[in-house]
Amino acid sequence: LRAFGASRRRDTCALWTGSSPGGDRPRCKSDLLGAVCYPPTGFVPAVLLNGWQAPWTIMPDSSRYGPSAGTGVRVWRVRFGQTGSSMPSDCGAERICEVPVTGFAVDCSAHGEPFCVIFWPELGTLLTSGSENRVRLEVSLFGLRGPQSELSFFYEVAPFRQDFLDACLHTEAMKLQESSLADASLWRNGTGLPDLAPIRRAHTLPSGPEPVKLKPLLQPVFPPGDSFEVEGVDMLLTVHGPVSAVRAELYIVRLSGDDDVVPRGTQATRMRGDHFLLRLKLPMPRAKYELRIWPEPNEDLTPPLRFGICLSAKAAPHTTALLTSLDDSSVNKFGYAPVTAAMQAHAVVLLAPLMYRIPIGATCYFLIYVDKEAALVARSTIGHAASGVQDFGPLADAGGTGVEQAAAATAANNNSNNNNTNNNSNNNNNAAKDRFPSRCTLLAQRLLPSQGVRPQQSDAPRASTEFDQGNQLQVVQRQVIRQLGPYIQDSTGDIHLDLSLNNGKCVRRLPERPGMPGFFEGLVTFHQSDVGTRVKLLLRTRDDAENYMPRLLCEWMVCRDAQADLLPKGFC
Repeated sequence: LRAFGASRRRDTCALWTGSSPGGDRPRCKSDLLGAVCYPPTGFVPAVLLNGWQAPWTIMPDSSRYGPSAGTGVRVWRVRFGQTGSSMPSDCGAERICEVPVTGFAVDCSAHGEPFCVIFWPELGTLLTSGSENRVRLEVSLFGLRGPQSELSFFYEVAPFRQDFLDACLHTEAMKLQESSLADASLWRNGTGLPDLAPIRRAHTLPSGPEPVKLKPLLQPVFPPGDSFEVEGVDMLLTVHGPVSAVRAELYIVRLSGDDDVVPRGTQATRMRGDHFLLRLKLPMPRAKYELRIWPEPNEDLTPPLRFGICLSAKAAPHTTALLTSLDDSSVNKFGYAPVTAAMQAHAVVLLAPLMYRIPIGATCYFLIYVDKEAALVARSTIGHAASGVQDFGPLADAGGTGVEQAAAATAANNNSNNNNTNNNSNNNNNAAKDRFPSRCTLLAQRLLPSQGVRPQQSDAPRASTEFDQGNQLQVVQRQVIRQLGPYIQDSTGDIHLDLSLNNGKCVRRLPERPGMPGFFEGLVTFHQSDVGTRVKLLLRTRDDAENYMPRLLCEWMVCRDAQADLLPKGFC
């Protein structure tokens, strides 16, 4: 590679490579490279291999090497050791066993470098277990035409941060085990609660001397009553109801009758079986609280489920106040990380970090669980209900004739009867999709402007219409697509979780943990310059490709460490 560049705009990434500008230049060491490999030779972080599912590539210098009918790849497990030379850097590789190779292919297309070898090493049961997770490999590419008929490459795949990730996962698992989540009373179906089904209530109440009061759609599971005393500032509570999400707010009840909401005093998590787990944090031990829980969305305007909460007379005098009042300077970083209704509706469970405040210095561990099947069903349901975007088919095929097809579809609509305009348009769109398979959604759907209907022709001169402006834009897009179309592709995967860092200036994708489907994790270290910035968790699914609509799930704020803030125990 002589030059490399990268840029990102929302969910579209642009990568470009090429030779250095200018003509003659002195030769450098990069000119002597026999091949460019991915993963790169030498030490390889195991995270780059995506659980050994990522393809391996070797790209020999096409000006010096070429493929032959006998080109192939062989892979061995090796053991590195000293060769007996006086130079400590000299070492040899002892072959232990051969590794099977699948998916071998040689790409000689005219796009990019004209010679690329692709393959997948199948380690399978050959992977070591226990504490020894390093894998040392030798890859031999043979059957070449050029100065050498064989090239050898050596790799050492090591989980550089996997031990730390495992320790963080173990810590979070122990926290869950030590909490009250294992208490069966949290998940019992109440005291003989019936199986609930969605109930549609009319907004207009029947007339009569006594108006009928709507009952809360949610019902308590634990604690079963509507008021109770607690022994500390943290507590867990579960409710049950036929809804996809709930909205919970914690209020301080004043003697004057006024209610003040506690910012981020509660956090709701959707569990299986129409159960919702609510975490509460009480900032002032001597105050009285009321928890109110609404279904979300609350289209029927059902009243909230209410719980009266206070600390017991025995525990209140010995409990440290987390806030002196709601006007305390620390209230802006108090409480749990706020979660949205979309997070509950898409069956996403936040496991770490739970608190709104993320301290700097120490590495922050993010752990999220997603029920993929439920998330895709919810996204499809929400997408169909909210979709208002008309699909006119792909813009271009391999020859770049999608614009002519769109124009033909528009002409067919103009010649049809007004009552059948929509049907004809849909038929033309389906035909366009069949004749011109899209390479990616960016070209096939998202760059296509809304097409207007061309007004009937008239001899009188007319001004430029919105249709003409859209058609001109399509011409520009057509020229761009002809040049860039073969180089654009969609990313794979059904579920993507992104962390938006530094108020959206940086976006980082959370990888799925190998061997644990649905668990997404990542490590992020925040610096002093990040204090005061927001961290957001975003969800993208395969249905979001047509219109870039990431769903906001959760939000945190980066703060100074606890010692610098002098926060009381139990605040974090």
